[in-house]
Amino acid sequence: MKRRYILFTIFLLTVLFVHAQESEGVKWMTIEEAEKQNKVQPKPLLIDFYTDWCGWCKVMDKNTYANPGIANYINTYYYPVKFDAETRDTIQYKGETFVNNSAGNRPPHSFAVKMMNGSMSYPTTVFVTSDLEVTVPIPGYLDAQKIEPFLVYFVENLHKTANLEQFIETYQKAFYDETYKPDSLLKWNTLPEAMEKAKTEKRKILVFLTAEWCNSCKLMERATYGNPEVSGLLREWYHPVRMDVNDQSEIEFQGQKFVNGKEQTNFFHQLALAITQNQIIMPSMVVMEPDGKLITSVPYYFTAQDLEPVLSFFHEDAYLSKPWEEYRANYKRK
Repeated sequence: MKRRYILFTIFLLTVLFVHAQESEGVKWMTIEEAEKQNKVQPKPLLIDFYTDWCGWCKVMDKNTYANPGIANYINTYYYPVKFDAETRDTIQYKGETFVNNSAGNRPPHSFAVKMMNGSMSYPTTVFVTSDLEVTVPIPGYLDAQKIEPFLVYFVENLHKTANLEQFIETYQKAFYDETYKPDSLLKWNTLPEAMEKAKTEKRKILVFLTAEWCNSCKLMERATYGNPEVSGLLREWYHPVRMDVNDQSEIEFQGQKFVNGKEQTNFFHQLALAITQNQIIMPSMVVMEPDGKLITSVPYYFTAQDLEPVLSFFHEDAYLSKPWEEYRANYKRK
């Protein structure tokens, strides 16, 4: 129960940040409606391929899509489409016409065949990235616990940097495995605290930018920075800083005072914007010299394994003389 409560808090904070009302279930639309709305406001698509005779499809409707938290999340961050894989309707998608003129018993629609890569099992949940370029079918019944990491992965565009299978495994371990315990030795500083410490302990400063509405940030904090090897390198090589990009407090940095930008119609903190040069991508890391001079910002989610060479790259000042690709190819764990 305790672990479930922790995950409920982590996963649904994004939804509760935007919506306070109870869900009335997933608000399904047609594929044509989803594509049209995507052109106005890009969001990923979630397509539920079902058939009338599929018992597990009905169970997924009852148990997964009726879950208030799951439904709110999908309604907020996806264009959800429910598609009968055996319909006889003619549909249009990305300028292509799809029909079902096949004979025989229970013939599949050509759109279902395309989106499911010819593997016709039901239910199948197909995720389509917001640019409509990447399509990933996930066959089988997904309960609320199993669908959560998939929802986060595609909403936050983690396909650009993170392997799906590895992400799912890390997510489930971090939030559902009772034996998993993040390293408690890592202590986060505020940026002013880190700057003060760096005056005598000449280590670089690493700023982890996070937010309550960023689920991959929460996973990275728990599973990546909570990894003992990563935590140990951070304590040895850096002054680690955790900063909420929506922080409401005034922060002094390099002789200037920075506040939350909500008065300027930007809800990011002015300091977060300054140290990322107005290019906030969540999650992000910002690396600084001990005197606060900006080295660079490193966007996107990283696993513990992928973060280690990044930490070493800047700690060793290799970034001054070597391309990242060359350094990464020759990197050996400490």
